[in-house]
Amino acid sequence: MPQLLDRPNHAGAADPVNLRNIRGAFYVSPVAARGKADMNRTAAREETKMSDNVIGLAAVVMVFAIPLAAIWAWAWQRGRKLRADERLAAIGRGLNVPFEPELAHPAVSRRAGILLVAAAVGYVVTFWLLSRWEPDAMEASVLGFIPFAIGIGFFVDAYLIRRELRASH
Repeated sequence: MPQLLDRPNHAGAADPVNLRNIRGAFYVSPVAARGKADMNRTAAREETKMSDNVIGLAAVVMVFAIPLAAIWAWAWQRGRKLRADERLAAIGRGLNVPFEPELAHPAVSRRAGILLVAAAVGYVVTFWLLSRWEPDAMEASVLGFIPFAIGIGFFVDAYLIRRELRASH
């Protein structure tokens, strides 16, 4: 049995509508839809200001960046494993090996702050330079202030930790 939906007609009385046939009220022929889609695609191409070479550049960068990141991750993990094996061998020979981090905590915070602030400045400058050709790129440069603020937070953290260490000694 078809589902019926009551809707008011012009006289205010309920008018039953067959839901199986409601699709026919919104039917658009495939030829008209294709023409409309082609017009939208053409308008979108005309609005694009960046060249299509950016896609090729991104593909080339990704082809080299992904394997490089994989090699870096493997080398980093291998280095950690070798250090752990070296410590275990020293402990096996009866040597006292401290398990402290390589850098003090303020130095780690300072290094993270330097890296984040430098990355943020590079990001902002990159998009500022791109905005000479693509005005909308300046909007993306605003996102560089997020790592900048986090980097400043790391600097403050390093300063506060150093101050606490001086006060305790």
